[in-house]
Amino acid sequence: PIRNIRQVVLELDRNTEAPFELIGQVMGSLSKGKKAGRRKTFVRARQEVRFLLKKESLNVRLDTALVDELARALDDARRATEVDVPIEFLLSYLAPMRTIAKYEIETTIKFARTSQTPASAMLGFAILGTVVWQPVLLALRKLLHEHYASMLMRRR
Repeated sequence: PIRNIRQVVLELDRNTEAPFELIGQVMGSLSKGKKAGRRKTFVRARQEVRFLLKKESLNVRLDTALVDELARALDDARRATEVDVPIEFLLSYLAPMRTIAKYEIETTIKFARTSQTPASAMLGFAILGTVVWQPVLLALRKLLHEHYASMLMRRR
């Protein structure tokens, strides 16, 4: 991932006019980087993920490590739980994740515009947002699980 991030930084240095298009490359660089594999279940999950992304009109590249990462996670979840969760299940998560992502990108753009080096600021913010804040969001989700579970148990 570090080598990939360096390539993106070099591209930013050459093209400071349009750094926003490079966010996808940065996020892909931060992907786990595992080989996608050839399991039929993974191939199916990847096809479903691509279909969902198109259906939801998400402006993302469909041939990236991030698409494979999502497909691998879906495939792993299905195999671990032995439940063939339909791809539409992800729609429940899509709306709140859109809200979070939109807020993060809008904040990044505002921050980058106030910086002396907008392209570098945006790149740093994107990396920090993924590396630093992702564990925070997951921990918050776990705490909210505890909260709602205790609320439901009290009703009984």
